[in-house]
Amino acid sequence: WYLHNEVVVAAPRKFGITRILRYKTTVQNTQEFYDTRAKQFAPFFAFDSAKCTAPDCGSTWESYGFVVGCQNLNRSLANYVRDYEEPQVQPAETEIDSEIAFRKLRGVAAIPSSMPTDPTTDGLHSGIWYSLPGACPSETFGDKSDDCMKTMPGGHCEVVD
Repeated sequence: WYLHNEVVVAAPRKFGITRILRYKTTVQNTQEFYDTRAKQFAPFFAFDSAKCTAPDCGSTWESYGFVVGCQNLNRSLANYVRDYEEPQVQPAETEIDSEIAFRKLRGVAAIPSSMPTDPTTDGLHSGIWYSLPGACPSETFGDKSDDCMKTMPGGHCEVVD
């Protein structure tokens, strides 16, 4: 969602981005957070120019460390549904012109009855937006001092178990 709506919508691209890299990462929040909240992820925190702009960033990080947050995207606003497989039925029942199917998925026409539509029961996943606090997340890119980056390393781990 962020790339489609914030980065690639204009030229030059936001923050001078010229390449988009994809990384596979493993994250683990602190034991303090899990012991208190019994959740794998913290609430999502918004960042602007690498600075956390949510009201509770500092207090959360003081209590639990630099935890990773997440939020599910609303499928009515960001329909990045994956894992959908057409039910195995007779070909006559599944013949839907691709242009019509595309329009139906975008809300231009009625959605086919074979297409799941209820996010609470259909087993499909919308996109997930993660917040990953980097070094000195209380300051913007240009304002990160060496001292701040040393005292607030963000989610960087020197040793990984």
